[in-house]
Amino acid sequence: SIAAQTLRNEHDPLAAFQKFESRLLGLSQAHDVLTRESWNGADLREVATRALAPFEAAAWTTIEGPSVWLAPGGALTMALIFHELATNATKYGALSTPGGRVALAWTYDAETRTLSLSWTESGGPPVTPPTRRGFGSRLIERSLRGELKGEATMDFRPSGLVCVMKARLSEPVRADAALGTTAAGSPALASRRSDPS
Repeated sequence: SIAAQTLRNEHDPLAAFQKFESRLLGLSQAHDVLTRESWNGADLREVATRALAPFEAAAWTTIEGPSVWLAPGGALTMALIFHELATNATKYGALSTPGGRVALAWTYDAETRTLSLSWTESGGPPVTPPTRRGFGSRLIERSLRGELKGEATMDFRPSGLVCVMKARLSEPVRADAALGTTAAGSPALASRRSDPS
């Protein structure tokens, strides 16, 4: 589906191939982590760090948030989303200039089992809201909605893009939990299935 959407939104075959190859690279970073973990899941922080690594953005990016363990599908989804945000920031946003910064942060609400993430850019060129929703925005929204029953909002502020995302985890996880475990010691996985209310 990624290939189909990429080709549908890019008329230049070479550019389409390069974008598709780049997205596959983003997914491969998550695949490496999942393979090491025997496909039991992946830590959100490592997924984010690896997704941003090809952009050499480590020096300009801060990552803050508790340990959250994602199911394989959730890990791949977040890797693709982080890759898409970093690509946009490198081409047009905060990472396109030396003084730009990106702050990635998340929190977890144990009562509602909601994971809330924010991607905040600053120090880049002035941002003008697009006249139409781009492929990247649609990809982020569809990926979150389809895999994690979540949602995303894109706020194109003059100071920089702010993307706020929410996803529902299927099992409770403590904010101070050990890597990949719940309070009971079992993996805290983000799944496709929303809990019944």
